Amino acid sequence: MSSAAEQEAVAGHQATGNGRQAAAVNGARRAAPPPTVAARPGAPTPLGARFRVGPDGVAGTNFALWAGGAE
Repeated sequence: MSSAAEQEAVAGHQATGNGRQAAAVNGARRAAPPPTVAARPGAPTPLGARFRVGPDGVAGTNFALWAGGAE
């Protein structure tokens, strides 16, 4: 025979279905977090402002500001 704690641990292990232990928070059980998503290939640019020559031939930084209350 096994102890109640051992049986509870086995039940929590089987409840997740993915081989990971179920986490206990304040005595309540919840499933283990899902696996993380793999990073996708690519470059972090062109996010943000860049200093370059625009379509009008003038060099500058491309950025914009917007304010809902401005007129």
